[in-house]
Amino acid sequence: MTPIEPFEVEPTCVPPAGVSNAPQSIDEVVALVGALPMPVTLPCLLEVLARPLHVVASTSPFSAQPTEATDNPRLFLLGPQLVMTVLPEGDGAEVLELAQYVEPGQSIKAEIEFPVTEPLAPADPYDHVLLGGVASCGLCHDGQRQGEAIDGVPTYVSKALAPNPQRRISLAFVEQHARDCDPQADAVRCGVLRAVFGHGEVGAGSFVDGTEVCADP
Repeated sequence: MTPIEPFEVEPTCVPPAGVSNAPQSIDEVVALVGALPMPVTLPCLLEVLARPLHVVASTSPFSAQPTEATDNPRLFLLGPQLVMTVLPEGDGAEVLELAQYVEPGQSIKAEIEFPVTEPLAPADPYDHVLLGGVASCGLCHDGQRQGEAIDGVPTYVSKALAPNPQRRISLAFVEQHARDCDPQADAVRCGVLRAVFGHGEVGAGSFVDGTEVCADP
């Protein structure tokens, strides 16, 4: 991992005691959100995540978080079993997308919408992706099948996808936008960028082996 030179932003949130701030599952993200002071904003959650962060930045015009702007890229925060995806600004920017690997090339999908004003139930992130009784993620992720229900809410597993390498953006480029943005003029976008890049080491990540590359239309 090639580190990006960190810059210091004054913290606004503190990692909660007794709860992991390095979540490796959707359930652990729910627990972390529930341990933060309400209402929880997306920048607050991103700020408290353990460092280093392993990140891929990409334009992503054909997703639920669409963007073609290199200064407003989709950010994939990558762990061994969990991918968290955010967009600094635009459609889908209020949602944290979650994908937890359950087998090679396959992940269970969920979402958390921010701000969170009360503790989440374990099934809430899975319920949020349902559209007409099935997960809306299946519109882009092939091979969707139903997984285990959680508190009566069905979960869905489908193909895990990584962005096209031709659409990836240098983290140094994105980090410079985090440094340069003016929170007074662009509070939402700056809040996300500074929460990711302004609180410790960030480096280029890589997707789990077996993750298929998204084929753009």
